[in-house]
Amino acid sequence: MHGTLQVMWTITLSTAQDIIIRALVNMVNDQVTLFTEMAGMGVTVDNVARLSGTQVAFEVNAAGRWGDTAARFVYDFGVGTIITFIREGARDPRGYNLPVDTQYCYTRPA
Repeated sequence: MHGTLQVMWTITLSTAQDIIIRALVNMVNDQVTLFTEMAGMGVTVDNVARLSGTQVAFEVNAAGRWGDTAARFVYDFGVGTIITFIREGARDPRGYNLPVDTQYCYTRPA
């Protein structure tokens, strides 16, 4: 199983300002890598780990001038879908936690 997955989620900075994090991820079975065009934009794919069966866990991290955020995903390459999303949270440049609206996190084939 292989393909491209677009991973998106929203970081709520305030009632008037959201930041949308977008990453294009290349998946070939349990090998998860970030698309080349995303390199240098402050987005990385880290902590890739093969789970039991056809599942692989990975983390998408984003860093920028406003702070940084991370989210973990579990992808089932047997059926080709994300089965788990776990927000790791977000921090502003001073290290204070920011709310993350998980309702706006979604993944879809790119």
